[in-house]
Amino acid sequence: MRIALTSAGIAALQSATQPVVLGSYKLGDGIGYIPDINDTDIHGTEVASGVPQKPIVVNANVLRYSTFIGRTVGPFQFGEIGLFLQNGDLFALACDDVLYDKESIGSDGEGNSVSLDAYVSISNGNFDIWIDLGMNNELRLPTIPSVDQLPPSHDAIPNIYAVTPATSSQSTFLAYTDRNGLWMFDAYKFGSTVGTPIPIKSATTNSLTFDIAYYDTNWVSNYLGQLIIEFASGQCYSICRNVSAVINNGSDFTVTFSTALLIQPAVGDLVIRFNREGLTTSSLILPVATTTELGAVIIGAGLDVQPDGTISVDPSTVPGGLVTSVNQQQGDVELEVSDIPGAVASVNGQTPDANGNVTVPSNYVLPTAGPTVKGGVVVPGPDLVVNQTTGVLSLGFTPVRSVNGNNGDVIILGLIDPTAIGTGGDFNAIVTTGLYFAATDAIATSLVNGPTIPGGLKAGKLEVIQTTADGSNVQQRWSQGDAYMFERSIVGGTPSSWQQIGGISSVPIATTSALGVVRISSGLTITTGGLLSADVRSVNDVTPDSNGNIVIDIAALGGLTTEEVGIQGGIAGFLTIDPVQPPVDEAVSDYTYARLPQKQLPLGAMIYMGEWDASTNAGSYIDTEADGEVVPHTVVLMANGEMQDDWDDSGVPTSIQVPANGKWFRVSTAGTTNLDGEVNWLVGDYAVAIGDKWVRISPTPVITKTSGTMTIGPGSSSVIAPPSGSNPLDVQVQLRVEDTTTAGTWYDADGVATIRYTSTTINVTNEHPTDTLNFRYVIRNI
Repeated sequence: MRIALTSAGIAALQSATQPVVLGSYKLGDGIGYIPDINDTDIHGTEVASGVPQKPIVVNANVLRYSTFIGRTVGPFQFGEIGLFLQNGDLFALACDDVLYDKESIGSDGEGNSVSLDAYVSISNGNFDIWIDLGMNNELRLPTIPSVDQLPPSHDAIPNIYAVTPATSSQSTFLAYTDRNGLWMFDAYKFGSTVGTPIPIKSATTNSLTFDIAYYDTNWVSNYLGQLIIEFASGQCYSICRNVSAVINNGSDFTVTFSTALLIQPAVGDLVIRFNREGLTTSSLILPVATTTELGAVIIGAGLDVQPDGTISVDPSTVPGGLVTSVNQQQGDVELEVSDIPGAVASVNGQTPDANGNVTVPSNYVLPTAGPTVKGGVVVPGPDLVVNQTTGVLSLGFTPVRSVNGNNGDVIILGLIDPTAIGTGGDFNAIVTTGLYFAATDAIATSLVNGPTIPGGLKAGKLEVIQTTADGSNVQQRWSQGDAYMFERSIVGGTPSSWQQIGGISSVPIATTSALGVVRISSGLTITTGGLLSADVRSVNDVTPDSNGNIVIDIAALGGLTTEEVGIQGGIAGFLTIDPVQPPVDEAVSDYTYARLPQKQLPLGAMIYMGEWDASTNAGSYIDTEADGEVVPHTVVLMANGEMQDDWDDSGVPTSIQVPANGKWFRVSTAGTTNLDGEVNWLVGDYAVAIGDKWVRISPTPVITKTSGTMTIGPGSSSVIAPPSGSNPLDVQVQLRVEDTTTAGTWYDADGVATIRYTSTTINVTNEHPTDTLNFRYVIRNI
């Protein structure tokens, strides 16, 4: 059966800090497809469902998810298995090419049970999964033509094969595995050093090279099938190959095989060698016999081999010749006491008769045998029997030599061969490790000291695990077909209360910050699929339409429409944030956000900020935050009606250049800072940002003035001193000219005079080419 983890299952395993607990399983009638990582449900029609057991830690890297379906369930056929997380997402999906029959107990007492075991391997962030499907059907042993075709051990279903030998001179052998380890072979033994794996030096898909330090005579391959290599680590773990040749290269040796590998092994992957046992092939390559080990010998001097293979002594080579008789007897010699000089004189006081025989009294009693004393024993039956003819003592039964490959005092732990619980059974009395079941609802209802379940106990199973060696502490778990599962412990003979697994009693109540369970109250509904919905009855007295929808307009909320914002007769509207700018204090859009546009301010509204030094271009103002914090600001006025604003934002120095439209500063120190063409700033002037420029406003004009007349010839100039103490840039000059041809008539000086300012004087030039002109002037401070 093929099985694959889904993307949801992998995500759950990657994020989990404890073994992932499954919420349910489904059996379906779909077959013949390959499970995919993107699957979300079984492909066929659901035929059965239930709740798997909690995961069991097999070892540091492997979890087992087990499900047992008792004989009371059925009948149906299934070919696919879906395992689901507690939130309903598909964890893993398995599928086979054939349908399996699940029969229930009928009147004839038949029926079958099904055990599903899914194993998840976790290593360095990588995950693998395989499945065991156990059904109490007949054993069928498949065959394969070569060990080259054995699947990885964790994918082996079944987990034992009869393997056709590589040549006809060899016998068929068995390959078997526990699906958690390597393949083993009954006709092979580990090659050298009790199967110690050796690392790969280099590899291709058809050969492996090892360091010469790992070479010995057991690597000599005389025929195909004599050696098998199996990968003990890496991506090719448990893959096997028949060795076709072994080549000694001097500094290393190379092992080749004819069936290429799909995945090339990595340097450092480990390999184990298996050597064919000599007695399993007709082409025997026997080891040399020693004084302690069986093996082959070559017939040497003094020995002879008969045609039937019997080894005998060569008489011609024995000094003094062969013994041809014993006490004058030949053949199968039987000696009597009388034939042997110096024979036994007596036995226990009895002397031999004339023929040398000693008769032992019939009432003679042998001494009792002990650990160091030979003697008589009484043979009880039927476990021990004595052959009355030969006197051979033997067992009266066929003993068990091994259990699951283990010898000696084998201890078996686990749930094997479920036991039926009879009518009126007591949960408190079932304390022996094992699996028990109540076959019918009627039997389950009669049981006592069981869990209290809505609707009562129904046909189900009871798992019992002794948690201490003396059996005084026991863990019990009861599950039944309607998805109820309870567990409890019995410590020192005292049972605890039953706790539902997956029920409200074992899951915390949900909070605003933690996952948990809730009860569905009024105004909420839940579907059979677990979808929670709100039952909205009305909003601001507006009830749902025929489709359950509620349409709310602005009038129903008592609000204003956007058409009423920023118009005459409406309300003022705030500026919005520039969507291109990030929403931080330093963004210009954030600085202007939530401010009223200038045209929506009250008539004449201006914002006084503070004092400004026109000589150093340094201003300041105080800002009070919403939380009452007083924050001092320093500013630098800039062209185009903008300003540079600097302040300390919660310990972080902050600077921003923003439009200053509507803001004004009072000049505290006179100066010549150039702001949009304004360069002459007096104490008391106002620097006002209007639109996109700064303007100077002098609220108190200086009325000091100078006046007089002067005559200037053609092309000549005259100097006029401004009012005492004035800056030439702060004066206003009015010129009038008298036409000498029309005496007494004065005209504006446009076109006939040029006024130029220096640092201390005002120059007036007559630009008329021929006439001498009389000028009248008035100069006043502004």
